[in-house]
This record gives sequence, structure tokens and C-alpha cells, in this order.
Amino acid sequence: MNQNCGTPKLSLQDAKSMYSQDKQLPQNEVVRLDRVTRRLEAVVGSLEKVALEDLRRDHGRRYMEMMLKTTKSDGQPLSIATCLKECKIIAAMINHAIRESEIDIKNPFIGLSWPKDANPKLNKKLPLPDDLIQRIEARLKDGRTDELPVMWRLLKGTGMRLGEVAGLSQEDIVLKTDAPHILIRPNAIRDLKTASSNRSVPLSGDALAAAKEALKGVLPDKPVFPRYARERGSDAASAALMKVVRAETNDKRLTVHGLRHRVSDKLRDAGTPVEVRHGFLGHSSTAIAESTYGSPRARLIEFMKWAKRSKL
Repeated sequence: MNQNCGTPKLSLQDAKSMYSQDKQLPQNEVVRLDRVTRRLEAVVGSLEKVALEDLRRDHGRRYMEMMLKTTKSDGQPLSIATCLKECKIIAAMINHAIRESEIDIKNPFIGLSWPKDANPKLNKKLPLPDDLIQRIEARLKDGRTDELPVMWRLLKGTGMRLGEVAGLSQEDIVLKTDAPHILIRPNAIRDLKTASSNRSVPLSGDALAAAKEALKGVLPDKPVFPRYARERGSDAASAALMKVVRAETNDKRLTVHGLRHRVSDKLRDAGTPVEVRHGFLGHSSTAIAESTYGSPRARLIEFMKWAKRSKL
């Protein structure tokens, strides 16, 4: 950039737009970026009025202090892990703009002295115990909607992410086969969290029954759960389900995501190889999955075998 010729300085808003466009962020990550940068504006002011090259170390320190004082809706402070995650997004956004615009400045959001997280990671989220699940399911059956009980049963029996379930379309559920399954793939409703999330999840036991129930009355190419097939729909579903969970337990370590941990534990306890567990839950890369299992059909059959052994 030639500042002598009157070229306007690159602003933080420019950096944000550049990062979003160049990285081709999916809608869910754009929403996250908006949320993260709104917090940043509380410290630096309007992103449009802050030049990238005017950033100083003090901006980073004041941002860190603000984040450590920020509380959630329940009055609890943000976790250190959340603070670090959001700071990492801001640092990546600024790094991209620095590199692409060839600006010679240091990124003030890198190397901040965040306090250590005092809570062990393993104790933050726990798998939901069976007795709690039964009580929650009883409450859901007495609820106002038919969608939430079915979504809960699919989560319980597949370990899918809530966003993956909320964004299902009719053609994603494949029942007319000897290996019933759900196709987790990008569709018109939502993108996927990562490339490795693209997978086939076997349906067995109550999850298969729930999938059949979910498809009743659903037209071809239509959302399975229309109430939540929208932007931030999974957030709405999470809030609704968490109200029911909190009606049965106040333990903050027990959340809807604990169903996913429960599936992981059941697979592990049944002796499922780690690469199978990772592929089942959408953690492993496509390259590893293909080299381990071969074809998508072979992977699905392997997943189905362990799902049945785990009694999912």
C-alpha cells in the first residue's frame, strides 16, 4: 500500500471482509466471526475506524482484560478455553490481512499472557448417564413439539452433532438398504463443521426407530425438522433441549453434547478401534478413513458392526 499517494489505510473491517471472502467461510463460521468481532469492538471501537497498522500491544492487553471480565447469560465468566478460541480467530484474521497486504506490523493478539485454565479438560463435559437420559426422554415426550424427542433419540444413538441432526434433509436418511444410515454431508440447510464430518452414520436400535419416525410425512428434498432447519436453528434446538436437561440436573458438566461423549464411551468400552471411533464421530480425515477401511460402503459396514456391539 502506498500511503504517500493517498491510499486509505486498511481497516479492521477490511481485514474481516478479506478474511471471510478469501477463506470462503461457511455461514456458521461467518456468524461466529461476527460474534467474536463484536466483542473486539467493545475494546477498539468501530472496526471501520481502526486502521490495521495503528494496532498496538495495548489493544491486545485491553482485549484480554475485557474477555476475562465478560460473563455468560448465567452470570458465570467465560472459560479460558473460550477466550483463547476467540482470540485465536481474531489473530488469524489480522495475520491474513498483514500477509496479503504486506504490512510490516506485529500482531498484538499473539503471545498474550492468558491465565492458565485451572479446570482439567476431562472434567468439563461428561457423558450423560442412562438414568438421566431416561428422565429427560420422559419430559420430552410430554413436551409441546414432536421434533425434539426424535432429535434427542438420534443424538443418543448416533453421536451426531446437534447441528448435523437439525440440518437433516429427507434424502439424507437412507432406510431402504441392508445397512440403514444417515448421510452427513453439506446440503441446502447447513454446511459441515469440517471436511472430516462428511460421513455415513449407521442406524441401529432405537436410533433406527427414531429415523423412521422422523421421516413420517416428510416430503422429498424437504427438511426433516423444519422448525430448526434455518440459520441458528441448532442454537434454538440446543436451548430448548438444555431447558429440559437443566430441569433434571444442575451439573454444568452435563449438557446435550454429553450424548456425543456417551456414544464415544460406548464404542470405546466395546473395544472399538480408535480409528473406527474417530471415523464414526467425524473426527478422522478422509485420507485416514479411506486407507483404513477402503470404500465408503466398507466403512459403513465396519461402523455398523461396532454400533451393534456397543448396543447404541
